[in-house]
Amino acid sequence: MAIAGPSGGFGEGGTQSADGIVKFGPLNPVDGFPDWYRDSNGEELEPCLSNSDPMCNGPLPAPNPDAEISFPGNFPDEFFYFTGEAALTANGGFDVLAHYAIEGIYNGTGTQNVFGRTRYRIRGGAEPGATYKITNPYGVDNVVAGDDGTIFVTDDVGVGDQNFNGLMKGQVGPFL
Repeated sequence: MAIAGPSGGFGEGGTQSADGIVKFGPLNPVDGFPDWYRDSNGEELEPCLSNSDPMCNGPLPAPNPDAEISFPGNFPDEFFYFTGEAALTANGGFDVLAHYAIEGIYNGTGTQNVFGRTRYRIRGGAEPGATYKITNPYGVDNVVAGDDGTIFVTDDVGVGDQNFNGLMKGQVGPFL
C-alpha cells in the first residue's frame, strides 16, 4: 500500500472493504490487462479503452488522443475500470472532493498494473493537525489536516508490476 499526499495524511482507524472487488477475468492476449473485474454483487466492469465511447471518461492520455486506442502503439498510460467521484461543499464551507477508482496503468515498456485508489481533497479552513472523519460508501476514513489546513491524501492499494489482485485488499468496491 502506498500513501502519498502533499498535505495531510490518513489517520488511524480507516476501513477496508470486506465485500469489495472479488475476482478479475482472464488476461487479454493483446494488452495483458484483465478483461474485467467483478465485485461482490456479481457486477463485472471492463476497462474503459475507447475515445469514442461516451460512457468513458476520454479522451484517454494516449500518444494520439484523437485516434482509437490500439496496443501498444496508441495505448494510454492510465485508464479506468471504475471511477466514482463526488464534489461538494461540506459543513463549515469546506470544498470537498472524494474520488474512488480501479485504475490501470501502462508505462509503455510492457509493465501493466491495476490498483484501487481512494483520494480526498478538502480545502477551506480545516484545523492544522486535526483529524476528520469521512463517512463514504465503503465505510469510514480518518484523515489528518496538513500544516496549511488543507487535506489532500491518496491511498493507492495494489500497486506493483502485473499485480492484478492487490487492489482487492483496498476499500474500493463494490462498484457504485
